[in-house]
Amino acid sequence: MEDFDFEKSFRELEEINEYFRHENFNLEEALKKFERGLFLIKKCEKRLREIENKFEDVKKKFLEM
Repeated sequence: MEDFDFEKSFRELEEINEYFRHENFNLEEALKKFERGLFLIKKCEKRLREIENKFEDVKKKFLEM
């Protein structure tokens, strides 16, 4: 997941969220954005778990010293 840009994906999720705050939106476009949002959420969750695991590894190393 080296080329995954968490910050860019998070910003895109914020834009999708803002899109749905408006009362008038196209249903077809909304479905595409909803699907894209779910995809981005899964990718972000996976990346956060990876980072959390790395933090835990670093913490364990320093506690063993």
